[in-house]
Amino acid sequence: LLSDHEELDGAFSTVPQSMNFMLLQVLTGFEKDFIQKLLGEGVLYYFLWLLFMIIASLSIMNVLIGILCEVVSGTAGSEKEKAIRSDIEARVKFLCPGEGKRHFSQQTMLKILSDSGMADKMAELYVDVSALVDYLHCLSDSQVLSISEFADMVVQFRGTKGASVKDIVDLRKFIATELAFLELEVLRLSPGG
Repeated sequence: LLSDHEELDGAFSTVPQSMNFMLLQVLTGFEKDFIQKLLGEGVLYYFLWLLFMIIASLSIMNVLIGILCEVVSGTAGSEKEKAIRSDIEARVKFLCPGEGKRHFSQQTMLKILSDSGMADKMAELYVDVSALVDYLHCLSDSQVLSISEFADMVVQFRGTKGASVKDIVDLRKFIATELAFLELEVLRLSPGG
């Protein structure tokens, strides 16, 4: 079809020449003249270079697909966590409809967790309820949490959620505080203290 045009001479004269021209345009673009020189030096060099270009292109494509999958997975996890938070908040608002409270004490949170519907919801979300109750007992009686803070705390106790750096830092602070308290108690109870 294009073999009669002089300006396209050597590009579309034969079917194999046409295939080679189009392949080089797609794979190499501006390096087409270099590839033609390689073909002039030997077919082996030509095919080795094309093999390298194909493998390099596929490798880059796989890396980009991996990055895309990681972004989609992270976004899906984030959206799932938001949905769980809003589900917990809705359930808490349902359990405490007329109170008009936006902050809950330790006793109110324990009462919310003792509700059978909330217990079913916690089991459905794989929340470690016993660890959550133990944590609530560690809170002071004067400490209050908003609905969103309560939902965040519940999400932190999901069995499917891994430990974060923040969790480790909080644990370190807690242990340091407890050790300081124990040290003061030992000094207070010792005969010379």
